[in-house]
Amino acid sequence: MEIFEEKMAVFGFEKHQEFLTYFKTLKGFGLTVKDVEAFLDKRRKVVQQEEEVLKRKIAAWNKGMLRCPGCSSIMGLFSVNTISANQTEDASKSMWLCTNKNCLHTIYNKESVNLIYEKQLLKKSLRRGI
Repeated sequence: MEIFEEKMAVFGFEKHQEFLTYFKTLKGFGLTVKDVEAFLDKRRKVVQQEEEVLKRKIAAWNKGMLRCPGCSSIMGLFSVNTISANQTEDASKSMWLCTNKNCLHTIYNKESVNLIYEKQLLKKSLRRGI
């Protein structure tokens, strides 16, 4: 028992209780640790595939985003002059803001965020021949 306490103490009492509950539940359903391993392997593959798809989508979106003329980072698009907190004292409806916190280059636009996104989507669909 002393060796167990020395080697497994890092998990704490609650984890050991959870393990026993989990193990008894597995046993009650006639399942084994091999079944758990197979489930985790299958689930891990699905999660990895989902992450790869998401990375490709992000890369494709970022490819079409405006790059900062100062540092080449991606610029984020924001609405302005819509509430008192984002007034610019001009007729701008949106602004591109560099995502690099050390740069923060800003470009103001007379077009709304929605109109800019619509134009970007139109360009992308024309490139794909849709």
